[in-house]
Amino acid sequence: TGAALMLPSGATSQTVTTIPISEILTDGDLYVGDTIAIINPLSGEWDELTVTATTEAGDTSIAVSGTLNANYPINSTIFKK
Repeated sequence: TGAALMLPSGATSQTVTTIPISEILTDGDLYVGDTIAIINPLSGEWDELTVTATTEAGDTSIAVSGTLNANYPINSTIFKK
């Protein structure tokens, strides 16, 4: 699960490079090029992002590239596609 990711006031989208997460990752949970999705548990909106760095033990964020088109509150679900 991830931390809150909110669009700037008045914005309809935002480019992101990292996603803060609340669960500690381990080596190789995600690899460069993997696609992940983040889902807003309240609205059902979701976005896909591409992982840009393989995760290592103890990571507290995921390096990504992509654009968010919705707001994501704390505890939004993140999963590997």
